[in-house]
Amino acid sequence: MRNFEQCSLAEALSAWGHHEAGGRCKARLLPDLDAEDPIACVALALSLRSMFIARIIASEPVITLRGLVSASGIQSLQLADGRTVSEWMASASQSGSEGWRFVEAMVSAPTAPVGALIAAAQLITEEPDVVTGPKYLYDGWHRAAAWLERSRQGLDEDAPIYLILTRQQDPVRSSGTPAPGLNAASV
Repeated sequence: MRNFEQCSLAEALSAWGHHEAGGRCKARLLPDLDAEDPIACVALALSLRSMFIARIIASEPVITLRGLVSASGIQSLQLADGRTVSEWMASASQSGSEGWRFVEAMVSAPTAPVGALIAAAQLITEEPDVVTGPKYLYDGWHRAAAWLERSRQGLDEDAPIYLILTRQQDPVRSSGTPAPGLNAASV
């Protein structure tokens, strides 16, 4: 992970909502939603992804960073349900689901996937370069898989990422219990 700049949590949530407004959720949205309005995009992210955002907020966000992540950095991420991107890819590719077909379409596209990944990690100190434990990916499972597969095909593309650094570990993951209600259709 590199080229990090500090930004606000609101910016990260707005980017998340903006991506949702133009992505696969587009058909479910109100026709008058202004996807260029940052507040509307934050509200959209909160309404569509509240389960994940609640976990981030409960972890006590301290600093939010915007930067780039390489394929090797993507491999080090754990999904919000505890699996790695590679583990999810192996499972999803066997299923032939709509989500996996979406990944395949991004892999074969002439350009890199669009939209920043949203991840969080626990800080050891107040220094943003010292984190402990896993970095959990909350948004961008399909895009992360596509970037990873494109890398395996020889395309060297960095993915934009928002990394939210927190005081506490994700409460669901730190409990050791399976994350409720997470499946390929819910992300």
